[in-house]
Amino acid sequence: AARSAVALPREHIAELERCEIHAVKRNSARRSAMPWVATSELGGRHAHTRTAKPPVAAQLYNASTSGHILVDRHLEKNGGTAFRDVLKEAQLNGLCMYWGFQLRSVIWSQVLDRLPSLDTPLRLCIEAHSGIDYGTSWLDRLARLRAVAAGWAARGAPNRLTTTVRMRNPLSHYISFFLWTRVERQARAPERHGRDFAEWVRATPNLQAELLLSSKAAFTASFAALDHAEVTAWKARWADANASAARAAAAHAALGAYDVVGTTERFDESTLHVARRIGWSVNDAVVRWRATHAVQPAETCIKHPPGRPGAPWWCRDPRLPPKKEKARVHARVCPDRKACEEMVRQVAPVDYELYARATKALDAAA
Repeated sequence: AARSAVALPREHIAELERCEIHAVKRNSARRSAMPWVATSELGGRHAHTRTAKPPVAAQLYNASTSGHILVDRHLEKNGGTAFRDVLKEAQLNGLCMYWGFQLRSVIWSQVLDRLPSLDTPLRLCIEAHSGIDYGTSWLDRLARLRAVAAGWAARGAPNRLTTTVRMRNPLSHYISFFLWTRVERQARAPERHGRDFAEWVRATPNLQAELLLSSKAAFTASFAALDHAEVTAWKARWADANASAARAAAAHAALGAYDVVGTTERFDESTLHVARRIGWSVNDAVVRWRATHAVQPAETCIKHPPGRPGAPWWCRDPRLPPKKEKARVHARVCPDRKACEEMVRQVAPVDYELYARATKALDAAA
C-alpha cells in the first residue's frame, strides 16, 4: 500500500527554530529533540526514523504520496523574500514544514546525521539564506544533502530532494543591493563607503557569483568599507586572470548543482516550475501578498518616512505612483542608465554569464 506523506500539524510551526535555540544553548553533541524525526503519530511528531527495519522496496517517486525536501538558496535581492512567503503559506496549508532562514551548523549536522535512515515520507521546505557559511560552508552542506538524496534513491526511500535558486539581471541586482544597504552608508561616511554607485560596484565585481559561492559575501558587500581587507581580497580575486577563471568556473559549477534555476524577472514562472517538480498545484505556488504601493528599498525609509522633513532621497513616497517613484530613485542612482549598463558589464561579466544561463534554463523548462 502507498504511504501517505506526513504534513506538518499547525501546532508545530516554528518547531525547528526552537530546536536550533535549544541546541545552541546546550552546545553539546548530546541527543537533541528533533521533533520531526522522532515518532510517527501525527498527534505527536510528524516524521519517523526506522533503523531496525529493512528499507522500503524500490518504487517510483510519487509527489502525492512521497516526501520531499525543497531547498531555496535565497541570494540577497533575488526574490527570496517573496519565495519565503510561498514557503510559509505552504507550511500553513500543511504542505511542508518551513525551516530558515539561518541554518545553524549544530542543528544542520544533527539533521543530516538522521536523514539517511529516514523511510517515512518527510516534507520540509528549507530557506538557505543568511549566515549559512559559518561553521560548515553552504557548498559542503549542499553536497552532503545531495549525497543523502542519492542514498534515498538507491534504496527506494520515499523522499526526494529539489534545490532551486534565482539569478537576476546584474544591473538591476546591483541597483537593488546598493539601495538596500550601501546608499545610506555612503550618505553617512562617503570617505569610507564611496561617493556614488559606480565606486561601490567597481569594488565588488561579480556580486551574484560571489553570493552564489558564499553567503558571507552579502555582509562584505553590505557593510565593509571600501578599504577593508575583505573588499581588497574580493577585488584581487577577479583582477588576476588565473584566479578569476577559477572563480568563474566555481560559480558556474555551483549554479549547475541546482535542480531548478530561475530568474527574479520571471519569478512566477520560476516558482511554478518548482511547484510542478514537487507536485504542488498552481495555487500553491502563488504569492498571496502583492504590493500596491511603492515598496521601500531600505530600512532607513521606515525610520524616516518619505514626505516628511529629512527623508532620504532614496525613499519612495507611497502617495505617488510606484513605477514613477522607482524610476525617480533609479535615475538618481544611474543618471545615464546606458553608461551604468556598460560599466556593470565590464565589472561583472560572470554575473551576466550566470544570468544568461539561468534564462536559458528557464526557457528550456517551459
